Amino acid sequence: MAFAAWTIARGIRISELRSLAIRAAEARQAGQWQHLETVTRRWQEKDPRASMAWLLAAEAAQHQDSPGRMAAYLEQMPEDAAETPAALLELATAYFGPLNQPSRGEAACLKSLRLSAENNEAYRRLVFFYAMTLQRDRLVRFAREAIQTGNDSPETYIYLIGADWITLSNAAEYNGKWLQSGDDPERFIVGHLVHAAGSAGLESVAVNLAEDPGLRKRVASVLGITATDAASVSIDQGLQRFPQNPELIAYQLRLRAAEGEVERVAELLAEVPAAAATDNRFFHYRGWLHDALGETEAAIAAYREALRLNPFDWRSQLKLAVALRLVDQDEEAERFAELAIAGKELRETIMKLDDVQSIPMPVLDRMLDYCRHCDSSVAESLERRIDMIRTMRTG
Repeated sequence: MAFAAWTIARGIRISELRSLAIRAAEARQAGQWQHLETVTRRWQEKDPRASMAWLLAAEAAQHQDSPGRMAAYLEQMPEDAAETPAALLELATAYFGPLNQPSRGEAACLKSLRLSAENNEAYRRLVFFYAMTLQRDRLVRFAREAIQTGNDSPETYIYLIGADWITLSNAAEYNGKWLQSGDDPERFIVGHLVHAAGSAGLESVAVNLAEDPGLRKRVASVLGITATDAASVSIDQGLQRFPQNPELIAYQLRLRAAEGEVERVAELLAEVPAAAATDNRFFHYRGWLHDALGETEAAIAAYREALRLNPFDWRSQLKLAVALRLVDQDEEAERFAELAIAGKELRETIMKLDDVQSIPMPVLDRMLDYCRHCDSSVAESLERRIDMIRTMRTG
């Protein structure tokens, strides 16, 4: 009797769930979004593990212009559902965009990647986010991981090659928006200032915030200055507030080295935090400092270490070439000089692209040639990617 009762109850439950699924499909087909949300809520109560119920509820909320409710539904997706990795990327879109919670957007992408290792889109979004927010170590790590696992795209190679210098035209705007979220502000104000400087092509920058009162107020709060002073903010002010931020230190090192300020370069290098000890840019400027002090052998060692850490560092390639000539190693000097010129010209070409998603084939070929001389494993992966693109275009 107990088994019979269980069988009957199970049959009733299956019938109820089937009925709810049919009603949901009908509501979706008719575009009755409020009704769809009501039906899927009942479906969720009956079966919390029904991934389609959460997905349809999220779609209904989205059509009713409620990204908050949409996100709440997608957060409930069962981890073992086949649809969950893709749903998490939709969740990330809401967090990066209308909900303005970038850290949650990052977390959603990372979770999507954890649940599905073959996840080109998760890698693409993470690398893009780290490039936008100047989280250089994560940018390089995830770009290389994407390449090694076959989850790369052509733009992955641009971010990797340009990790030291890439700036994006819309990055300052995005960082300004994310700065006004409740997240840790340091990475967003640094991203805002440095990308604004890079996009403007300025050697020193004062970012004009006068037309955005909300951003000006937030900047004033983060930097500990008055709203009036925050109308125009410089890289120097950012460094005063965050004296151990590696991106601000690297930016100032480039400016001070260009001016030949030996003492200031030494002071800045002394401020580099231990967490950034393996950043090639700081070995580059240690080499510059040794050069300025006439310590050629030490300079050569520093430049070589910079290139070990980042074989695409064209500035270190150039400085190493100069230092090698001083010790009569002309053949190797010539090789690095040619490589540096190719890297510099490639940078100039990339920075003129309208976007990094549509890379012309001649530019990809130049990137491949440069990679062959810098990092053979990256070159092999890029060559495979280019072959796939050519096959798709001709097939």
